[in-house]
Amino acid sequence: MDTGRGLCCSDACVKEVEEQNQIIDKSKRLYGIGKKSSVMPTGLIMHFFFGALFIGFGLFQSNQTGAVQWFLLLMGIGFLIVGVMGWYRNRNLNLNC
Repeated sequence: MDTGRGLCCSDACVKEVEEQNQIIDKSKRLYGIGKKSSVMPTGLIMHFFFGALFIGFGLFQSNQTGAVQWFLLLMGIGFLIVGVMGWYRNRNLNLNC
């Protein structure tokens, strides 16, 4: 039997193919596959936000105390690196999540 989205040998297989097609459709919606979004994923926005926040606060504290605040600056740089890596990964995999 041809269901339009798969071939089946019996009625039991038709139900299985329909369930698999539902899983595929939900996964496509979840990961944003098949559509292009102009909005950056929320997780990446948070990485860039916290990166900028830590770096800004580290520079502010360094200016106030006269000593470089390495922890804050390195945390900020780490967040930015993870954000850039995530952005490249999403772009290469064509994901919008």
